[in-house]
Amino acid sequence: MDNQNNEPKYKMTIGLSVLEHLGIGLYSNVPAVLSEVVANAWDADAENVCISIDPNRREIVISDDGSGMTVSDINEKYLKVGYKKRESEPNQGITPKFGRPPMGRKGIGKLSLFSIAETIEIHTVKDGEKNAFRMSSQDIQKIASQTGEDYHPEPLGSDLVQIERGTSIKLTDLKKRINRADEFLRKRLARRFSIIGRDDFNVSIDGESISPKDRDYYKHIQFLWYFGEENKNEEIKKLCSNAKRSVSICEIVDQEKGYQISGWIGTVESTVKKRKQIDEDTNSIVIFANGKLVHEDIFKDMKEGGVWTNIHYGRD
Repeated sequence: MDNQNNEPKYKMTIGLSVLEHLGIGLYSNVPAVLSEVVANAWDADAENVCISIDPNRREIVISDDGSGMTVSDINEKYLKVGYKKRESEPNQGITPKFGRPPMGRKGIGKLSLFSIAETIEIHTVKDGEKNAFRMSSQDIQKIASQTGEDYHPEPLGSDLVQIERGTSIKLTDLKKRINRADEFLRKRLARRFSIIGRDDFNVSIDGESISPKDRDYYKHIQFLWYFGEENKNEEIKKLCSNAKRSVSICEIVDQEKGYQISGWIGTVESTVKKRKQIDEDTNSIVIFANGKLVHEDIFKDMKEGGVWTNIHYGRD
């Protein structure tokens, strides 16, 4: 329903090239897309993120108990492609409740949803204000092809909003098969976030929480190198319970500038039996920033990668 001035309630301005390259063409797999939704929930100070999967109806619903959005938030932040939280919000986007550094980087994550779903329905509640709208991939592409046109998501009645707080996103008309989504997503999401397992942030799939153990590689590690003092790395040492040896590495990169590194590197013996236990996703070194994966394999950018990826994997 339009407002009293007969102006559309919700508005997104987007070019067709942006949609194709930064939306539909941004990701090719479900875990990467849902990671963007989980990251948005983190940025909204959510404590719980619940993912529900219905293979028969070809639907995925992601709900959080975060701060939610008003109409102003929806139009000026969520639907504003390229919105830069760090530059546009106070204190570089640090969240007000938990003081979390924002994970979102380029303000394009919401477009990635269209790479796996034709239709997206969003329900959100903030300060008692309920909003709901639906977006269609086909409609956006049609409007975006018309230079200078804005896309107006379809407003839905507030009576349809059943949540009390936060945001719920329903993905329908899925383009990807989700028959094995639960098992597949659990492992992949656990590996894409270093903040999985924190007391103030719980992510669950069909009612079962994701834990660090769902990463499914700690048990294979035989040699462990970690950055920093031992008392700061007790958790990783406990998880790598089969490691034959662990060694501390100085975490200081540049003492004068105060640059430090955190994380760990794990290796296994280069035998046929041990190498069969490592899948392609873990045979690499990945980089995290503010708790979210930002680089899946740094060795692809290094000439020496062909040698090193035969024997180890790790995280930062």
